[in-house]
Amino acid sequence: MTGAVEAMVVDVQCIMQALSSLAQNFHTELITTSRKAKIPGAVHMQFDEHKALDSARAIVRRAIDNYPNRGKTHIPATRVT
Repeated sequence: MTGAVEAMVVDVQCIMQALSSLAQNFHTELITTSRKAKIPGAVHMQFDEHKALDSARAIVRRAIDNYPNRGKTHIPATRVT
């Protein structure tokens, strides 16, 4: 919710379906990498373990390409230790 995240990548973890609409409020691209975890409103980029580096590069490139869409950010000064 800081507005400083260009992409969030999820695989087969338990993910709340509402995450997609929340991410859209902050310009963040929600990317799924498993057929089992496709979420409406998210971008699906199938991860190929045999071409892991190429898959990872494509995902990171998508996040970098989303950077110009970043709006105002708010990073709290307090830290949790």
